[in-house]
Amino acid sequence: MALLYNRGCDDFVGDSVTCHMAICPINRCKFETSYCPVQLNSVKVYRPSDNVSNDILKNTFKYKRYGPYKFSRIIILSNNDQDGIVFLYELNPHMDNFPIKTYLCRLRSINQMLSLCESIDPYYLDKSLSFNSYDIINEKNYPTSLKHIKNPRHQIIKSKYKDLYYKEHSCHLIKSKFVSHLRCVNYLCEKDNEVYNSCTDANYSGKLVFLYYFSYERKIKELIYLPESCFKTDNNFACTPYYCERKAINQFSLCEYKEISAIKNIETNSKSLDVIATNPKSLDVIATNPKSLDVIATNPKSLDVIATNPKSLDVIATNPKSLDVIATNPKSLDVIATNPKSLDVIATKPHNVYHQNNLSSSALFAMTFMPFLILFVFF
Repeated sequence: MALLYNRGCDDFVGDSVTCHMAICPINRCKFETSYCPVQLNSVKVYRPSDNVSNDILKNTFKYKRYGPYKFSRIIILSNNDQDGIVFLYELNPHMDNFPIKTYLCRLRSINQMLSLCESIDPYYLDKSLSFNSYDIINEKNYPTSLKHIKNPRHQIIKSKYKDLYYKEHSCHLIKSKFVSHLRCVNYLCEKDNEVYNSCTDANYSGKLVFLYYFSYERKIKELIYLPESCFKTDNNFACTPYYCERKAINQFSLCEYKEISAIKNIETNSKSLDVIATNPKSLDVIATNPKSLDVIATNPKSLDVIATNPKSLDVIATNPKSLDVIATNPKSLDVIATNPKSLDVIATKPHNVYHQNNLSSSALFAMTFMPFLILFVFF
């Protein structure tokens, strides 16, 4: 999991835009502060013309590479900004041909400051993936524009935000055999009648992420506070982050609440997703007989045959060559099922196939002549 810090984007020019974003890996150890290098250079954003798909509206997509690029970049997956912006953040700090890590992120709007992103396993490349997404919104600012979103894997959570105050209380130097670093106690408190109370160590009740700028002239220290609830993996996701500033040690300053979006639970889809996406008619067939999935996935032509005659599934699965024969002559199914060796003969001479209720002229003549032959023998 990583925190996306967004300072805003320029307007689109063609299929690209420049954004001022940084991705910040989070140190999950207790009492350990995370540091986010906020780079001065901007991140290029692309909207690939070949990736327009409505599947992303259902939180599904196919993970693929978009060619080598020696910088970090953003690939937009969604094509409907009204429902939020879903994108890949390719992290490439060492200017290699490909990123060291790729994150899946969501922003409710291009001006939203924070998002929790989840990294994508590199073994998922060229696979169809699904994920859960969340928008955490202050209940006082709940927009009506989001009520139309119909996505079973997306949740809009209305939350209450408190007034929190931050101060850096004290710092002490910690030394070990090889390294030494300054560790500070960071408090978050509520305020009641000008008295600060309900104070907690911010790195114990959650996680502090300091925004580290490549400039030694900045005296104001900016940080993001993420409560422990932001890191829960279950469906009880209630993340209420804050943006705080430290202007002087031992001096309280009011934090500003921030709405956030999040991506969680990225997983591979079953093979049926690709099959159904390619041919929606296959849904009923696969639902009725799950065994048909592999057959249809291997040979989409088999769908109509199996849908018309479910008995053909076992025959086609055992011998894929039988598909064209059965499709051309459905009567051949019973013959091939009884005697698989007949397939080659039927494929060469389809007129030799007769249904059990349809008799050839020679067979009919024999059956008609047989009683007379019996009478002739006895008399």
